[in-house]
Amino acid sequence: MGYDATYERQGLSAIFDLKGRPEDLKAWSGDTLSDLPQRPICLSRQGHRMLAHIGPDHWLLMDDLSQEDGLLEALNPDEAPPEISVVRVSDTLTRFQV
Repeated sequence: MGYDATYERQGLSAIFDLKGRPEDLKAWSGDTLSDLPQRPICLSRQGHRMLAHIGPDHWLLMDDLSQEDGLLEALNPDEAPPEISVVRVSDTLTRFQV
């Protein structure tokens, strides 16, 4: 059985991998993060910014590539406390639309 499908490669995005308890991530990020979705495979949107819950205490923050420097400054991954992990993964993921 075949499928008639097309796909389109999406442009680059600013993407950050976030791990930790929701309250710890919110305390660190302040107003940078919208409400963290609590159910897996759910997301919240705020303008172009998307925050996807991908597993227990694990989220992906995605935004327009032009916002990457501002997010990097706001999330400050190099200074994040040991209770959380903030990793810029923008250059490691490619998104497709089917």
